[in-house]
Amino acid sequence: MNPTELTDLVERLRASTLRLDLRSAGVDARTVVGALYSNRSLIYGVDGWKAVQAASSYYNQARDIQSRLGLMRLVDVAELDLPRDCRIEHFVSFSNVALDALDIGLAIEKATRALQLCDPADAEWRVEAMCVLSACHEVAGQPIEAASLAREAISVALAAGGSVSQINLGEAWAMLGDALTAQKDFEQAKSAYGASQQCFREANSGGDNPHYLLGQINLANLAILTGNLLDAEQYLQSMRKADLGSYQHASVLRMSLAECEALLGVAKSNDAMNRSRFEVANRRSDLESPANSRSQLVTYCMLLERLGDRENMHRANSRLADVRTEAYRRLVALLNPLHQEFPHLSGQSDQMVEMLNRLASTAELRDDITGKHCSRVGRAARLLAMATNCGDARLLDSIEIAGRLHDIGKIGVPDAILSKRDRLSADEFELMKTHTTRGASLLEGSKISALAYAYEVALSHHERWDGGGYPRGLAKESIPLSARIVAIADVFDAMTHSRPYRLSISAKTTLEYISGAAGTHFDPHLARKFVEVVGHDGEASQLV
Repeated sequence: MNPTELTDLVERLRASTLRLDLRSAGVDARTVVGALYSNRSLIYGVDGWKAVQAASSYYNQARDIQSRLGLMRLVDVAELDLPRDCRIEHFVSFSNVALDALDIGLAIEKATRALQLCDPADAEWRVEAMCVLSACHEVAGQPIEAASLAREAISVALAAGGSVSQINLGEAWAMLGDALTAQKDFEQAKSAYGASQQCFREANSGGDNPHYLLGQINLANLAILTGNLLDAEQYLQSMRKADLGSYQHASVLRMSLAECEALLGVAKSNDAMNRSRFEVANRRSDLESPANSRSQLVTYCMLLERLGDRENMHRANSRLADVRTEAYRRLVALLNPLHQEFPHLSGQSDQMVEMLNRLASTAELRDDITGKHCSRVGRAARLLAMATNCGDARLLDSIEIAGRLHDIGKIGVPDAILSKRDRLSADEFELMKTHTTRGASLLEGSKISALAYAYEVALSHHERWDGGGYPRGLAKESIPLSARIVAIADVFDAMTHSRPYRLSISAKTTLEYISGAAGTHFDPHLARKFVEVVGHDGEASQLV
């Protein structure tokens, strides 16, 4: 399309004389005008940032989050000659839109790029980008990492003082409250939410701004979870009385209120009608703000657990697991285009390494209270691969990353099963076993060597040398070497650390088990080498 044709299209859209199928996706003429105007700057050479800002005024008028995200993608700020602070602002805004749409990979990428551009003096943007990253980890089911990032954001904001707005500081406190709620640390979460509300009051003395009102929703949810239903009613009163019509995100506030009202109904009377009210409100909210909808779904799952409604809790947890699986799928998909830019996992591919590390860190999964099981398995796998002369440093890096990602499929296993304190039933164990195929489906088809090994490992680390493992019943050398290595590292770490249903076993006893299982459970050569290296070279203390 040449400049004249583009100008004509823009003017026709402005005049609403052109009908587009985009309307069915919730995009009206104004949003298209805004997006085209931003790209128009590339053709006419006008001030690129003014064009981006002009287009941005249209994004929020799109009727659903996917439309807003699609329009945001049309502005390739990398091709515009913009000042550093404008680039940071764009990346932070983009990361927030991606997070709202639950495109976790994109949100992490844009927030990370914003942080890479920030100077120490850019405290405001650093805080906002850290809040996005914190929220990404909370969405991925990693509240420990989310809380750590939220605390770091609060620390940066407090150190910067007046150069960080109370709104941003309040959002950081709110993120900490979300992470602590997910950890079921309800007293500390209440304190964090209280600090968040105080920040929002100071930012707007009227106390009736959207941030404050969403904070009331947080406090109401927390009161419902702790059984303080009268407190929940009081928190919701401010929402019921507020005039939401003037707010940019009024529809999100209304949906949040509807979901919270339905949750309160479930807490008062856990019957089919109230659960149905929540399901309807949650699905409607998902069109407007998937991130908000997922947050309420987490609360719903915890409420059903408190009420002892195991059947509906399992169903809700399965939905939550599917949401997390899709979030990870988008994160993995983001790595493939990065591979084209950084084909080698080496010193110059910092962004690629950063994304792989973030993917691995979100796989520090929820059945390990310290969140370090996957990291330790990665280190132990690297040690064994090195002892057996498996390859050069790049291959060892790939095997370590594959070890860290071996349990990534557990994000598709319901929370209630992962956190169960007793041994799993036969049916629950069958569901747990699906983490191998789920993990493989997330990583399949990647051209990145580390993820190609991770695919092998995710799928086959529970296969046995004698053919008695799962999911495919492979035996001996038909099991990929990388999976045979990680299988030993995984069992060693699992046995030497406590689980919800049993205490840890000493490294000496664990090595005796591995030695005795050589030729049945484990590759005999690898098992002997692991026992030799860990047992005689003093490595056990570093792995436990």
